[in-house]
Amino acid sequence: MSTLHIISQNIRKNINIKYKDIINNYQDANIICLQETGVLKRSTQIDIEATTNYKIYSSDGENRARGVCILIAKDAKEIIKKQVPAMLKGNSIHLEFKIESKKYQLLNIYSPENSTRPQTEFYEQLDKYVELINVKTDVVIFGGDFNLITSERDSKTGIIKTGRRTLDIFNSIIYKLNIKDTYRYKNKNTRVYSWTNFDNSSATRIDRIYLSKHICNKIKETIYTPFTRSDHKGYKLRISIGHIKWGTGFWKLNESLLKQKKYTELIRNFWNSWGKEKLKMNILDWWEKGKKSIKDITINYSKVMATKEKYKYKGLIQELEEEENKDKNDISNERINKIKKEIAILDDNRKKRSYNKIKGGILQWRPRKYRNF
Repeated sequence: MSTLHIISQNIRKNINIKYKDIINNYQDANIICLQETGVLKRSTQIDIEATTNYKIYSSDGENRARGVCILIAKDAKEIIKKQVPAMLKGNSIHLEFKIESKKYQLLNIYSPENSTRPQTEFYEQLDKYVELINVKTDVVIFGGDFNLITSERDSKTGIIKTGRRTLDIFNSIIYKLNIKDTYRYKNKNTRVYSWTNFDNSSATRIDRIYLSKHICNKIKETIYTPFTRSDHKGYKLRISIGHIKWGTGFWKLNESLLKQKKYTELIRNFWNSWGKEKLKMNILDWWEKGKKSIKDITINYSKVMATKEKYKYKGLIQELEEEENKDKNDISNERINKIKKEIAILDDNRKKRSYNKIKGGILQWRPRKYRNF
């Protein structure tokens, strides 16, 4: 069973100076929805599409504000950027694409600020626009920074500041698209926040992804994780989609492993033992089998380490959520920053993992010359 991995991230302005960090941080995602991207430069688009497995589509805002973008893996078929009403431009983007024979409708939005006239007017226009979307047969993915919440559970203070009219319009959009909040589908009562103010006294879950109700049972993972280039967390969603294969893999030795004592001992012990077989075999067969064994040892070691880091990562995320939920007088900003740094270290380790997706890559191994450790 294959997985569709979707990200929603408010980057807090200027995709042109942040795109490399974004792609590096979310390199295993098939779809990355970005908000507050500003104006996408042509040079940025060319670089992304020439050096990664993504195509990028944008609806530009002002130079450093508004703006939304979608990065989507080139493996998606028949991608169409739909025309949205003028009032929605810069705050919304709509792509249609196919995976196997199934059609998907992907909407990424950045709503105007909460409790403002522009926000109400934005959702009024969006409410009319979504009536054009075929929700009976297509899969709808609706994500972004909504700048509002619909439940007291999504605010640290328990207060919903959005006016009744705007909430009614928003709920009408959700109803017409026949979608559900993916995080709440898996986590009924968990209090988690995607944005916090400078001292963590105020926090809300304004960044979300909704999904067609009929495939919500395919949801495999929902998690909010810190992103160092923004005060918004990224939201990660994984859903099972059948047996489609998203791109090809590229494997190379993660050279940082050579600094790990346990790993180098494994290789040294194998090589010392394998060297004794050299005179018993054809030299080419001995060399090729030796290389394959080193590759297998490396992959297995990396998998074990990745599993350990996965559990540690989830533990840190839980610690962060618990700390953010504390009362203003009990909360420790120092502790929050420490947890975020630990999460960032694990994220960096993940980026350096042996498995890497590279544009046009094939599954292969690039051996290096080994010397005695």
